[in-house]
Amino acid sequence: MAVVLLTLVILLPASTLQMFLIRQDMVRMLSDQQFAATARTAADIDAKLDNERDALVRVAKGMPASVLASSAASFAYFSQRPGLLAAFDELWMVRPDGSFLSDLPHAADRSPLNASELADLARLQADLKPLISHPARNKSDGEPAIEIMAPVLGCT
Repeated sequence: MAVVLLTLVILLPASTLQMFLIRQDMVRMLSDQQFAATARTAADIDAKLDNERDALVRVAKGMPASVLASSAASFAYFSQRPGLLAAFDELWMVRPDGSFLSDLPHAADRSPLNASELADLARLQADLKPLISHPARNKSDGEPAIEIMAPVLGCT
């Protein structure tokens, strides 16, 4: 009986300590894995946003001045470039005052720009550099959205 009691006295604290250490290792390992997965996902999103921004900048730089003449000309220009809609859900051509020149796909009931979009537009006009907005809810369906803006400078 003394041997059994001595064995329990030795094994119980040792197994409790071992369980505690195993739990700590498991928590650390899972935390490291989750951090690595999150970092990889964030890097992928950053790369995609950078690629889309660069594509939009190339389009803005190569845009002929005639595109800015009217809504119809702007709409026709973007309609002839279906690859843009493959990369973007919507394309907006916005005048410096915040009014729409054109949009693709066209929405007859498109609401005016909201305050945060106008703030981003003002920042774009001040810096004259492309920008990526902070995530916000889309006005039409409430889905998360990020706006990528590029100024149209020196049309060809």
